[in-house]
Amino acid sequence: MLVFTIGLAAVVGLEHLFIMCLEMFWSTGRIAQQTFGGDAEFLALPRVKAIFKNMGIYNGFVGVGILWALTQTPDVMRSILVLFTGFVVVAAIVGAVTVSRRIFMVQGLPALFAVICVLMFL
Repeated sequence: MLVFTIGLAAVVGLEHLFIMCLEMFWSTGRIAQQTFGGDAEFLALPRVKAIFKNMGIYNGFVGVGILWALTQTPDVMRSILVLFTGFVVVAAIVGAVTVSRRIFMVQGLPALFAVICVLMFL
């Protein structure tokens, strides 16, 4: 279960690096249009692009924090993973309440499972 736990945490970290790239660099592409529900013209507005870049940097910090945790000793890894995956769960709850329930399904559930696995098996 340890390998599964570390793998699940890695998936959550990589997911957030992908979200960072989507928000910061690919915000007007087809995937962004489908993900965020806007057309290319709206997503290309300077104000919208600035908001996405701001959100993206935070997702990047979370992704890097989770992946960095995987390089630490087990005790330190456990603390860092609970902190960063916990951030993801809270952010996903807020996103589900304010934007779309899909956010919790895509981001929150994997992070919640990761938190539970970390607490049980690490």
